[in-house]
Amino acid sequence: MLVVIIIGLYFIAATRIVNGTDAVEGEFPYAVDQSIYITTIYRQVSLRRNSSHTCGGTILNERFILTAAHCVCNNRKPQDSSLFSIQYDMIEITNLPENTVHVKNINCHKFSTEALIYDAAVLELEEPIPKGKWAPVKLSENFVTDKSQNGTIIGWGRISVRLIIGVD
Repeated sequence: MLVVIIIGLYFIAATRIVNGTDAVEGEFPYAVDQSIYITTIYRQVSLRRNSSHTCGGTILNERFILTAAHCVCNNRKPQDSSLFSIQYDMIEITNLPENTVHVKNINCHKFSTEALIYDAAVLELEEPIPKGKWAPVKLSENFVTDKSQNGTIIGWGRISVRLIIGVD
């Protein structure tokens, strides 16, 4: 019985990205751009559930945010969008209501909770993000490659995982 629990917990922990490192401000200029005039432009948002940070997101434009589907979907079914908001133009995550916009609609597309595939969702906001220090992410229109590519995943997340197992 104990072996099954450990294997099950290992599978759960292995399906999430952990063991990252804290980024230095300005380290990823495509997420947060810093010009020579020390103006900071933010491309990432904090996705909040009931005013508490739950996941990160990327600004596609003033009305739409890209995030991980496992944060807002149960398979192809969206969770209640009224529970979610985003916080923009911030480096530090807070529970304060500043710089927030509520989510109007969640598009889960083909996400599968069991297989953990198509883990992307698009959030439609109730109103546009007000002009500020943010800018949308720059997406490639014709990205084609026949070679393996390395990538770096960025955003707010955990740099470790802590599992607590209760034994009776």
